[in-house]
Amino acid sequence: MSVPRIQEIAERLCRSVPLSALHCVRVGDCTLSLTDDNEERTGLLARLAAGERIELDIEMVAFRQLTGEMNRNFIRFQDDQLGELATSFANKPLLIDHRQRDSTKRIGTVLSAVMVAIDGGVEFRMTARVAKL
Repeated sequence: MSVPRIQEIAERLCRSVPLSALHCVRVGDCTLSLTDDNEERTGLLARLAAGERIELDIEMVAFRQLTGEMNRNFIRFQDDQLGELATSFANKPLLIDHRQRDSTKRIGTVLSAVMVAIDGGVEFRMTARVAKL
């Protein structure tokens, strides 16, 4: 597993916002950088190369809605429904590219999801456990 592959998955997960929306990657108690070459990351990559099943907990911004603007998928939700919509993702499958009818696109489970107010709008922040890379 290489950094470009992890970044590709992150980019496909975070289609509404830039890759910088991926806040952190954790394996157990270890927080990893996608770009730093450190001992924890090198060890994780070696375990993946050996075929070991690894679960990553990732924190990300999965959706952002700015006041008066549609996102790049031309989606806009009613403001009064955003909080409930955000929390509805908890304990649901995490899919790549919103492919709901393709079970092979499931790569994990959303552990928690909340709506957070930001300057000029709101965003959905999610923590997900990814087991299939």
